[in-house]
Amino acid sequence: MANHIRIKLPNYDTRGMYLIYNSELKEITKPSDIKITTNYKILLRIKVNNKTGKKTFDFPKSKTLVKAIEIVNDKRLELRETLKSEGTLREKRKKPKQSSSFKHVWKRYIEERSIELSEGTIRAYSSVYSSHLKQWDSIDINELGRDDVQKVVNTLVAKGNKYASVKTVVMAIKAFFNRQKIVIDWDSLSMPKKISNIRHYDLSLEDTKRIAKAMREHYHPQVRNVFVWLLRGRRIGEVLSMRYENIDLDKRIYRIRAEDAKGKKELEFILDDELYESVLDMGLKDEGLLFNVSQHYIRKMFNELLKSLNLPHMKIHDIRHMVATTMVQNGVPIQNVSRALGHSSIAITEARYVTKSKEQANQATNAFLEMIG
Repeated sequence: MANHIRIKLPNYDTRGMYLIYNSELKEITKPSDIKITTNYKILLRIKVNNKTGKKTFDFPKSKTLVKAIEIVNDKRLELRETLKSEGTLREKRKKPKQSSSFKHVWKRYIEERSIELSEGTIRAYSSVYSSHLKQWDSIDINELGRDDVQKVVNTLVAKGNKYASVKTVVMAIKAFFNRQKIVIDWDSLSMPKKISNIRHYDLSLEDTKRIAKAMREHYHPQVRNVFVWLLRGRRIGEVLSMRYENIDLDKRIYRIRAEDAKGKKELEFILDDELYESVLDMGLKDEGLLFNVSQHYIRKMFNELLKSLNLPHMKIHDIRHMVATTMVQNGVPIQNVSRALGHSSIAITEARYVTKSKEQANQATNAFLEMIG
């Protein structure tokens, strides 16, 4: 069994030195006290300003004890300075180097931001990544710059995306770049022309009925139930952020949390029979998200549905426009439409869904004339 043998050789500074060797000796006062036949260790203990530390040195059996003592003693001053400044001689564990590839840094970024951002925002960022940024996966983030962002913008525009959609992607990238301290001139980006974000739904009532029927009969259970909620005029972010805690089956109501609502105010709606059945279909739980499907997948399924009906491309948000436009065109009072959509004012609903045309003016005039006989 190895023993710690005190070294006290004359003419050598051996303070705090111990030979770690398989021997019964307690102290060495001359090199001939012990015969070295195997590899060995020398332990050096030092003290500086009431701080103590130790360092072990390994030597082969070919190295004489005197030479080993000289080597250890030469390290003494350096170790004293280390102990004085660091407070210890223990080597600090090196943290494993984290990958700086976009894929890995983005993953860490989302994990960090999930604490401060709403589930809807995190879901939107994840959708931006999966739909538009995966081509950056293997690139070191320090190599990304303005030209890479411009390529993403150009690709989006080439695919027919308008200003609002492109801006959403750019803002997600900007938030990521700012977090990683990647500086670029955002104002120098070439963006598509900004146009009104008011979209008009112009399909016939017959086509609307076909779309609604296909949505309600979709083969995928989760997608089908998400569609049922979207047919109430809900935003996709509101639906995918819906939690069991915000649904009261007994009172037949559900709430959209302020952090998930565009207007940042809590909204409350009636849980009608179809919505009630959709909750039961998803399985009853005490807490957690009602749905665990991604926005990207919902978009994909909706596009496939439209193709099967031989109808033109629509965005997920266009379902909301479809619901609102159909209600307005079929005589639902604007106040009711506004409340159903969760708008903060009737003016917003009127601006987006009431077409100010001469036909409407004529209808209003005729209605007035009928009233007065």
